Amino acid sequence: MLASVNKKYFSFAAIFLAAALGLSSIAAMVADLSAYQAKRFELRWQKKGTIESSQHWYRGYSYLDTALGYAPSHPDYLQTSGRFYSWLFWVDGITPNVQKADAVDQAEMGLKYFRQATQARPYWPYAWSELALLKAQANQVDDEFWQAFVNAKNYGPNEKQVILNLLNAGIGSWFLLDWPQKSAVLKLFYHALTLNYGVANPALVIAEGHKMKAALCYGLDKTTVTQSIAQRCR
Repeated sequence: MLASVNKKYFSFAAIFLAAALGLSSIAAMVADLSAYQAKRFELRWQKKGTIESSQHWYRGYSYLDTALGYAPSHPDYLQTSGRFYSWLFWVDGITPNVQKADAVDQAEMGLKYFRQATQARPYWPYAWSELALLKAQANQVDDEFWQAFVNAKNYGPNEKQVILNLLNAGIGSWFLLDWPQKSAVLKLFYHALTLNYGVANPALVIAEGHKMKAALCYGLDKTTVTQSIAQRCR
């Protein structure tokens, strides 16, 4: 009799566990699909270099909101959410460091997501670099900005997107930095130019976009870079 009861108990437990795992798998699948849809919006913005409208941003963010509803602590979803708020600075052709009232007001939301993402993955350089970039876009060049810059540089010294994010943040905030910080940004710029063309060329584009190419290239040792980069960096 006891054996029969135990058998029924374990059968119910197994069914309950299987159902719970099934629901968990479905939730994870829905979250991943929603996050994927949000990233499709990002890919479109990257190709265009801007967001068509605030409404387009909200459409993309609604997918992230769904993903976070199913997995509120997922570091990838948190990081993407933070990056979405950084994209607000590109609405209708707005470029980094040109303050747009609604974007600046909402920047703290993006920073909140980045902070959570870096807490979940403290050695992940991409989230740190994106945190530094959003701080720069919101003109919040403070201790947190610089710590994020240093962490990203230390954890991803040769990662293309990390380097480009930091150059955008550092060069865009150049006149708000002290001399040791400027020196660190300059060294990173020179380092970027010694890497492959896929890093060196966009690094120069960033410097040109901030109208800082001539100043940054002034002290470059031309023997450390390719001839084409040396010709462009003058």
